[in-house]
Amino acid sequence: EDGALMVLDDTERFVSWEDLEAVRWDAARDAVMLVPYGGDAVAVSERFADIGNSELAKRAENIRRRAQFGLFARGRRDRDKTA
Repeated sequence: EDGALMVLDDTERFVSWEDLEAVRWDAARDAVMLVPYGGDAVAVSERFADIGNSELAKRAENIRRRAQFGLFARGRRDRDKTA
């Protein structure tokens, strides 16, 4: 299953792209907001690598949309098993 895996304060949380309605940037908090269908948004305010949270949210939202439309081929590992 594809999605976002977050490790924050020694706690892992996985959210499937299919379970997310949107990924947004909250400018006031400088946080990436993971918005699940019918649930409360999860704010991620930590910074990652050399990317700002606004750009990270934009990229994650693009990935989420593409995943929901089935635009990603299954991983190389899955294709290699059938060869």
